[in-house]
This record gives sequence, structure tokens and C-alpha cells, in this order.
Amino acid sequence: MPWAKLSDDFHSHRAIKRAGLDGAGLFAMALSYCAKYLTDGFVDSEWIEEMIPNARARQALVKRLV
Repeated sequence: MPWAKLSDDFHSHRAIKRAGLDGAGLFAMALSYCAKYLTDGFVDSEWIEEMIPNARARQALVKRLV
């Protein structure tokens, strides 16, 4: 089973603060997804749609993270 690591400054990193709590959560879940399925950082749109079913909320959050 692969592992994914977060930096010990994840909680206070400027980019994570800008992403907000929901963005940080999605980032951490995506990191876990990528580690589990060995995607080399690729997250497919179907997974994101499953995590955030509301299209408007999904678009806003993904925009913040990108």
C-alpha cells in the first residue's frame, strides 16, 4: 500500500490558506487518491465530480486550487 505525505507546514502554508478548508480537504483527498491508484498526480474529472456534485461549487473550488 503506497503512502502520501503532507509537509509539516501544510496547515500554515500560504497557498493552503488561500484554498480554504474545503480546498485543503479536496487537495488532501486527491493526494490520497493519486497515491492509492499510482496516477502520478493525475486526478480525473469523474472523481472530482463525485467528490463535488454541485457544478458551480466544483468549478469555484477547482479554480481556487488550480
